[in-house]
Amino acid sequence: MPARLTLVKFKDTFDIPTGFGKKDDVFGICYVDSQTLSVGVANYTQYLGYSHDTETFELKNRQAQPSKPRLFSRTEFAEAFDIIKKDDDALTIIMPQFLGLSDEELLTIRTKEWLSRRDKAFEVIRPLLPQEHYELSYFVMRYLRGEAHQEIKQYCLEGGYGSTTTITRKINLYIVFGFTANALLPFGFEFCGTEKRAIDGNSETKTNKNTKRRKRGRPGTYSNNRGANESDKRIIKDLIRDNKVSLRGGKLDISRLYDEYVVRYEDKFDLPHATINKQRNYEFPYSESEIISQDTFRYHFKKLLPLEKFIKFRDGQHKFDKDHRPKRGDAKDGVVGAGHVVEFDHTQLDLHARMPGVHDKRFSAGRPWLVIAKDVYTKFILGFHISFRPPCWDNIAECIINCVENKVEFAARYGVELAERDWPSRHLHMLYKIDNGVEYPHEQESEIMASPFKFQGSQQVAKGRGDLKADSESTLGKLNRIVSNNPGGIDTGKDAMEQDASQQALLTIEDITAQLIDEIVLMNKTADRECSLDQDMLSAGVEPTPLAQWNYSIEHQMSGGNPVSKAQIPELQYTLLPKQMARIDADGITLKKYPQLQYDGEFKELENWYLQKKHKAAGATTEIKVAIASGSIKRVYYRDNNTIYPLDLKTQNSQFEDMSFFEFEQSVKARKQIQRDRKNSQQAGRVYNKRRQKERIEANQAALAGVPTNSQRSYQKEIKNHNGIMRGEQACRDAHRINDYMSPNFPEQSANPLEPTACDSTAPTKPKSSREFF
Repeated sequence: MPARLTLVKFKDTFDIPTGFGKKDDVFGICYVDSQTLSVGVANYTQYLGYSHDTETFELKNRQAQPSKPRLFSRTEFAEAFDIIKKDDDALTIIMPQFLGLSDEELLTIRTKEWLSRRDKAFEVIRPLLPQEHYELSYFVMRYLRGEAHQEIKQYCLEGGYGSTTTITRKINLYIVFGFTANALLPFGFEFCGTEKRAIDGNSETKTNKNTKRRKRGRPGTYSNNRGANESDKRIIKDLIRDNKVSLRGGKLDISRLYDEYVVRYEDKFDLPHATINKQRNYEFPYSESEIISQDTFRYHFKKLLPLEKFIKFRDGQHKFDKDHRPKRGDAKDGVVGAGHVVEFDHTQLDLHARMPGVHDKRFSAGRPWLVIAKDVYTKFILGFHISFRPPCWDNIAECIINCVENKVEFAARYGVELAERDWPSRHLHMLYKIDNGVEYPHEQESEIMASPFKFQGSQQVAKGRGDLKADSESTLGKLNRIVSNNPGGIDTGKDAMEQDASQQALLTIEDITAQLIDEIVLMNKTADRECSLDQDMLSAGVEPTPLAQWNYSIEHQMSGGNPVSKAQIPELQYTLLPKQMARIDADGITLKKYPQLQYDGEFKELENWYLQKKHKAAGATTEIKVAIASGSIKRVYYRDNNTIYPLDLKTQNSQFEDMSFFEFEQSVKARKQIQRDRKNSQQAGRVYNKRRQKERIEANQAALAGVPTNSQRSYQKEIKNHNGIMRGEQACRDAHRINDYMSPNFPEQSANPLEPTACDSTAPTKPKSSREFF
C-alpha cells in the first residue's frame, strides 16, 4: 500500500461509466497487475469523502455504499484519465493513518468493539481470498472484470449471507484500502460529524481546547435539529435502565422523557441551560442543531427499548399482564368436572340503590357490590350475594351459603317464584379461585380445610387481574349492564350538566336482588356455551346451556358432587365465620382482641371452666376459639363435639349490644382519644398549679429579702405563742366575714356565680401580716 496516493480525474471528452461517479469526482489507482499492466481505479470521493475544492478528504462525507472499482488496461487508462496537478506537480494525498496501525495502537484510540467488528467482517470474506499472492491477484482480476459473480453468489447461498452485496461491499473496501484487514474497521461510525481529533492525520480542522469533545450527528433533513449519534443513544439507554417513566401513574410519557434527555445532555456536555430572556420568554441559549428533536428521540427510544418493556412503560405492568401478555391454555385446564373449581369475583354495580323507609324524597343508599360464584367447567352460576360492603370475606362467605341453600325458598323471600329444576344448585365446590387480600384472609384456610365439607384448597390470584378469572369477569360485566339500565343507573357518556344518577335512585337492594335472580336463571337456562361441551356431553347429546351441562356433569362425571343438606348449613356457616381467641375468666368468656366485651352461655362445660379458673386448677382450659359475625357483637359462637353453642353478651356490656364490631372498634378508639385528651389536660393542670405555687414562693422570698438568715437548728420555742395569736386573728376574721354576710346592705350575688367579681384576682398576692387584717 503506497504511503501517498496519486489522484486522477476523467478527461472532459471521456464519458464516465454509468454508476461510477460524476465529472468532478476524484479518482485514484487502487490496484496494479504486474502481468497484464492493468490498473484498478476507485472513486475516492465516494470512499474517502475527498473534495477537490478543499483538497482534503473527510471520512464523515464518504458514501455508505461506494461503487465497485473498475479495471482499465494501460492504454484505456491513458485515454480516459488526466493526472491532477498542483503547481506543476502531481497532486497526492496521504491515505488514512489508521489503515497501517497495529491492534495495540488501535486500542489506544478505539475500543475493542472496533476490532471485533473488523475481525467479524474479515472472517466473512476470508474463505474467498487465496493465501498465495499470485492466486489473490488472479482472484482480484476476475472480480474486477465481473467473472467471480457466480462464485460469490454460490458462497452466499451456502453461508446464508443473503444478498451478494453483503460480500462485495467488504471486498471493495479490502481492495481499495490496500488489502489490509483494517480496511474493514467501522470507521464510518466515528465520522458522522465530530469535534474530536481526526484520526486520519490529514485533516486541518482544529478542536477548541475549551470545548468538550462530543459527536454532533448528521444535520437534519426536514428540521433544524441534528440526527442522533452514539452519545444520544447512550443517554437514551441510561433512561431505559433507570426506568425513567412519566409521573402520570407510572405510564410512558415521551415528552417527559425527552425533557430528561435534554437535561442530561446539557449536563454531560456543559451546554448552557434553558433560561428566561429579557422579554420573559423561555428559550434555549443554543441552536436547535445542538440536540435531537423529540420525534427523533421517540424513534430511537422505541428502537432501543424492547417491545415488551415499551408496552410496560406505556401502559404499566398491571395492564401489560392483564391485556398484552400472551396467554396460552384454557380456564378448564386441570378441571375434571362440575363443582371442581369455582370462581368468585366482585364488582360494584353502576346503579344507585334507593334508601328504603323514606317516602318524602328519593335518597340514594349508594352503589351496591355484587359477588358471584361461577363454575369453571360448565359456566353455571351457582349463587350470588349483593351487599353495600366493599370486597371482603364476609361477602364471599354469604355467597357460598347462597350456593348451597334452597333456591326456591331464597327466591320466594324476594317475591320470585322458582321451581327446583330452575336452579338446582345445592353443591359445594372443591377448589375456589378468589382474589388475594381482603377477599380471602389466609387464617381462614386452615379452618376451612379442617372442616368435613371436602374442601381441597384455594387458588388466589392477584387483585384486579380479571384476565385470571375471565369467566366470572365477563358474567359480572353482563349483569352490571343489565341492572344499570334501570332508573338510577350510571351512564358514562352522559353530559355532566344532566341530573346525576344518584338523584334518580328508584330500586331498593331487595328489588335489585329479585332482578338478579331472574337474569341469572335466564343465563343458566339459555346461554350458548357450546365451547364448554366435552366429548362425553357431545356423545350424550347434552344441550350447550350451563344448566344442562351442570346437571349432566354432576350426575355422570362427579358422582353426584358434594351436596349440602339444610341441616348442615349451620355447620358450614360456622366454618365460614371468622374466628377469634377468647380467654376464660372466673365470671365469663372475654374476647382477647376486645377485652371490654365479656360473654356467657348455657352449656354444661362452662360452669366447670369458671370453677377451675376461680380456684386456679392445674391443667384447666384457659382459652377457646369462638366464631363471630362481624355485623353484631351481641352474640358469638362456640363449637364442641359438632355442637354449636351461642354465647351472649353479658348485661354489664349491654350498652354495646346494638353495635357491629367495626362500630365498637371506632367507639373504643374515640374513648381512648378522650382518655388521652383528659390525661393531657390533667398534666397541663399540674404544670399550671406548679407555676402558680412557684410565683407564691418567689413573692414570699421577695417579702423576706431584708430578714437575716435563720441559722438556728433546734425547734423554735415561740411557736406555741405565735400559734395562739394566729388562732385569735383567724377567729376575728371569720367574725368580720359573718357580720358582712348577715348585714342588710350585703350586695346581691352575681347572676353568674362562676363569674369573678371585681375584687377577685387570679394573680397571687402578697400575704398579709396579722396586723394588716385589722
